[in-house]
Amino acid sequence: MLAPSHITEEFAAFLGYLIGDGNIHTSKQAIGFTSGDRESIDHYASLVKSLFAIEPKVFWDDCTINGKGGRWRAIFYSANVLALLHALGIDLNAKARTKAIPDVVLQSPKQVVSAFLRAYFDCDGCAS
Repeated sequence: MLAPSHITEEFAAFLGYLIGDGNIHTSKQAIGFTSGDRESIDHYASLVKSLFAIEPKVFWDDCTINGKGGRWRAIFYSANVLALLHALGIDLNAKARTKAIPDVVLQSPKQVVSAFLRAYFDCDGCAS
């Protein structure tokens, strides 16, 4: 698959969520996103539907290691989206510490980079 040379703000936001708190399971062709914030999950789900015409499954997961709290999850399955992500240079097996911002984002206009950063900081941003 040939990677696009530029991306939209919508796609940049999708990538921001994916890099921030997303997860990929290549054996299942699954692409997910986890958040404690329902608004972020809903935004991610709307991006998936708009970009790929796929309705992700959104649900509350109250299973945690310590038995406290819980989180929202959104998941969808697509070999085509995985191929696109791979073509963009995204390491489909990367864990949190080794994830990187894709070059297609870094080479984009300011408004596209801003859309990526807004979604990414919704996941991993903090002020202290």
